Amino acid sequence: MTQDELFSKFNKVDSKTIAVISYLSIIGWIIALLLHGKNPSKLAVFHLRQSLGFILTWVLLTFIPLIGWILALPVLALWCIGIYNAFEEKMLPVPFLGDFYQHSFNSLIE
Repeated sequence: MTQDELFSKFNKVDSKTIAVISYLSIIGWIIALLLHGKNPSKLAVFHLRQSLGFILTWVLLTFIPLIGWILALPVLALWCIGIYNAFEEKMLPVPFLGDFYQHSFNSLIE
């Protein structure tokens, strides 16, 4: 495989793949954001916003001893719902936090 073929495949990543990658840690989110720049889609934008919200919520909760760690468990369950929706190519906000994430990061990720 030549270098041009490799770059061609890299540039043709579909929106479902970008959406799923965005949930795989902060590094996955950055990679998904870069891929989204080359192949923008509504599905990818939706899940980039939600996954960024999960990442930031998780980080904030881990700084609160005991109570934050306990509250991080439901966030983990919501993260599972979000990644499932990305696999299914659904743009459904997760319960409780999804709409907040969409509104909060609307101007940040377009």
